[in-house]
Amino acid sequence: MSLLTKFLVALVVSSTILVFAAGSVHSIDSSVTPTPYNDDKITENTEEISMTISGLVSGKDYYYCLYGNVKLDCVINSLSLHNKTANDNGEIQFLTLCGDHKNLKEGCDSGDWFGAHTYKVSLTTEQEASDFDSIYTAQFTVGKHIPEFNLEPSNPKPEDILKIKIFGDHRYPASEGKRNKFDFDLYGLEGTADPDDPADLTWGETATKAIQEFKGELETGTYRLTVRYDKESFVLMEYRFTVTKSGGEIHPYYAVGEGSSTEDVVTGWYPFPGIPSVIETPLGTVNTNAAGLTTAILRLAIGIAGGVAFLLLISGAFRLIFSAGNPESIQQGREVITAAIIGLIVVVFSVFLLRLIGISILGLPI
Repeated sequence: MSLLTKFLVALVVSSTILVFAAGSVHSIDSSVTPTPYNDDKITENTEEISMTISGLVSGKDYYYCLYGNVKLDCVINSLSLHNKTANDNGEIQFLTLCGDHKNLKEGCDSGDWFGAHTYKVSLTTEQEASDFDSIYTAQFTVGKHIPEFNLEPSNPKPEDILKIKIFGDHRYPASEGKRNKFDFDLYGLEGTADPDDPADLTWGETATKAIQEFKGELETGTYRLTVRYDKESFVLMEYRFTVTKSGGEIHPYYAVGEGSSTEDVVTGWYPFPGIPSVIETPLGTVNTNAAGLTTAILRLAIGIAGGVAFLLLISGAFRLIFSAGNPESIQQGREVITAAIIGLIVVVFSVFLLRLIGISILGLPI
C-alpha cells in the first residue's frame, strides 16, 4: 500500500471515530425567559422564569431534578422526582419556576423568590434510588439587586448629622420586610475611633426611597461605611469619607464583594460572571458544550476528508492521462482513484450508520 493510500485510510478512520463519538454526545440546549421580562436579565427582582429544554427525543420520558446540589440532593430524592415527556419538537417546558432558597420549585407564590445564586435543572432518563445519572444540566445565574444610595451632606462637618438615602426598586417580594432590611456598619480609619453604627433600616413596601440618620455628630477624622442586606455578607455599597471643620469629602464605591473598591458597577443588578454558550471562531460560531465542540470538529474532519479525496481523484486522473502507456503510472493512478472513492464511501457510510444506530435505534438526540 502506498504512503498516500495509508494517509487517506488513516484520515477516513479518524473521521469515522469522530462520527461515532458524536453519537454518544447529547446536543441538548436550553433557554430561559424571566417574568417580568427585563432585557433577558434574571435578578433578585425576577418573580419567576420559564424554561425550555430542547434537543431531546420526541415522546421520551425524562426525570428532572430542581435541586442545586445535583450530586447529593438529586440522588437522595431520586425516587420522588417528577417526569415530563418530550413533545413532538423534542422539547420539555417548565412554564413556571421560581427560587426556593438555593433550589428551584414549580408552582410559585408570594413567599418564593430568587437569591443571587446559580440555579440548576438536571435531567436523567432513569429513576434510580442509588444514583442520579444526569444527561444534561441547564443552569442560570441570578444577579444581585442593588438599589441606589446617596450619603449627605457632600462635605461633612463635625456639627452635621449625616444621612444615607436609598432609592429605586425593592427586592422582590417587597412585602417581605427581611428582604429589604439594610444593615449599616461604620468604622473609624487612620486612628479615628469607631462610632456607633446607624440603626438597621427596613424599606417600606410602598416607599420609593428611605432615609436613615446617623446617631449624633461625628468627630473630625476618616470613616468607612458599608451597606449590606441584613444577614448577608455581600457589600452593596461602601463609602470612604472624611469629616473636617472646613468640610470633608465623600468617596462612594458600588461594591462587588467584600473589600472591593470598584466604582463602575451598574446599579439595579449585579452581573455575576457566566460561561458563554457560543464562541466565535474563524470557522464560524461554535457551541461551548461538548456536543457543539464535537460537531464542529466532526464537520471539519469530514470537510478535510472530502477535500483530500477530491484532490486525490484529480491527482489520479492526471496520472492516468499523462501515463503515456506506462503500466506503473497507470497502476498508481488507479490506486489513487480507488482509494479516494473508497474513502468517500466509508465516510458516507459512517454517517449513515450513525443516524441509523444512534438516532433510529438508540434514540440519541444528536
